[in-house]
This record gives sequence, C-alpha cells and structure tokens, in this order.
Amino acid sequence: MRGPTPEAMSNVLITGANGNLGRSVAERLHRDGYQMAASLEPGTDVPDDWEGLSIQACEVDLMSATSAREFVSKAIEKMNGRITSGILLVGGFSMDSVSSASISEMEKMFRLNFLTAYNVLQPLMEHFESSLLGGRFILVGARPALDPGAAAHTFSYALSKSLIFRLAEIVNAYGQNKNITASVIVPSILDTPVNRVSMPKADFDNWVPTTSVADAIAYLLSESGSALRETVLKLYSNA
Repeated sequence: MRGPTPEAMSNVLITGANGNLGRSVAERLHRDGYQMAASLEPGTDVPDDWEGLSIQACEVDLMSATSAREFVSKAIEKMNGRITSGILLVGGFSMDSVSSASISEMEKMFRLNFLTAYNVLQPLMEHFESSLLGGRFILVGARPALDPGAAAHTFSYALSKSLIFRLAEIVNAYGQNKNITASVIVPSILDTPVNRVSMPKADFDNWVPTTSVADAIAYLLSESGSALRETVLKLYSNA
C-alpha cells in the first residue's frame, strides 16, 4: 500500500494508541512518515518500544468532553497548528442480550464506544472547518452493528457501535462541500492476546490481525485512499 506524498495528509491524531490495535496503527504510520499526537488511557505509561517513534502522547479521559477538547487543542498547537486526520480507536466490548441488558451496561457501552469518539470528533471538526482545508476521520465500527443476527449476544455493544455508522454518515453529509470525510473500519474478530485468552478454542487463523487494520487505515490516509468518500471497509477475514 502506498504511503503519503508531501501533498497527502501527514499530521494525525490517534486515540487509544496504546491498545493492541492502536499500537499497530501507530507503528505503521510511523513507518510511513506521519507525525502523531496520541491519547493514552489514564493511568498508563508511554510504551517502552515507542522510543524513537514520531508520537507525542499524553493521558486523556476521553469520556470527559472538557478533557478531550483540551487534548485536541494541545495537539493542534504541538503540530504547528494543523491536524489533518483523526483516527478514533478507543472503545470497549461486552456481552449481553436484549432480554438481559441493563441500563448501566448500555450507558457504559455508549460512553466507551460513542462518546469517546464524539468528544474528540467535535473539536476536530471545528478545526477542520476553520482551516478551510478539511480533514478525514477514521472510526472503528463493529460487525454486530451491521448484522442483527450477530448482535444476539452483544446487544449493548452492537447498539453503541451502530451510532458510529450514523455519526460517519452525518459527518459525510455535513462535510460534503468542505472536504471533510468520515470512514469506518469494520473488523470481525481482532487477533489480540485478550481475545485469544477469552476464546481459546477458536481458530485464530480466521481472525483479523491488527496489522491488517493498520494497513487499511494507512491506505485511507494515502494519496489514493484520500479520494474515497463515505467509505465502510469490512475486514472480516474468514470469521
């Protein structure tokens, strides 16, 4: 996949950069020459293997609109007044059904999967508009949010992730004449250590490596991928 050209988007903001997926994305974009501002979950340290990477990282509670706005503002300042893309990876997972889901679990999933994205997207949208140059958002959806059958045992999670798709659609409609776009990456099951422990009898070969998602994100940010609009990339592998 092609990396960015000098004319392509080059300054990106990443949330959840110290998660399994976030680290793969950060490492891939570093190889492609991007400059990155990254959020870390409160109480976590910058990973030791990030030394030498082009990442400016800080701890942020993205469930707080105020903290998220301050993070975006500082990131813009550190990156010479211009961020061109927001890669919003923070999220959480739970298992329940329509009959067993609690209001507290639904609220938890809403906050983790929607608010953490929206609290960053809103100030970044303002930045994209004020720059008059636009920008790109990349969000992470979920297969159960598109397939009701797959949501049978992940009700609260699927419901919260469905809002990500609606958010992207609204952003694309709003930004149509402003060069502001939103794309959604939809992996099936990510091949991560946590998922392997929780599903030890599964066929891991059918899962999606985090590096494959990172490659897809790199493509969306590339000169070729930047021409795409209203993009939903389904990375289901054989799962």
